[in-house]
Amino acid sequence: DTVDRIRLKSGGETLLLQRRGNEWADPQSGKTVAASDVKRLIAAFNSARVDKFRTAVTANETGLDTPSESITFLAWLSENSAEESAGGQIIARADFGLPADNHSVYARREPADETMTVSGELPQIIRDLAGARPPETQH
Repeated sequence: DTVDRIRLKSGGETLLLQRRGNEWADPQSGKTVAASDVKRLIAAFNSARVDKFRTAVTANETGLDTPSESITFLAWLSENSAEESAGGQIIARADFGLPADNHSVYARREPADETMTVSGELPQIIRDLAGARPPETQH
């Protein structure tokens, strides 16, 4: 219930999904996403585990200089709230880059700036919801 909006970026597209009844919708594009798909996205995010930390690679090598996908979970505070500032407050954020080894992808979470690898499941779900193609592996 804390999450009011979810920003998905993939393939140059950005969706800012907002709750609307039993769906989530991006008012700008008109795209709607079923609540069951959002639940699957949240479950994949919550169950994502780090395969390895990758301290010796650069953002350019991992594709994290311009992430292929990113996800941001936001709580949206109104002007009438008791909190200090109204508007979007980041609950969690993660960026995803190029494919790594063993079906994993390079990733980093915010606010930490550590590079790691995680299963490619979560960025695939983001691509599916955004309708984007997977990134190409660099050689």
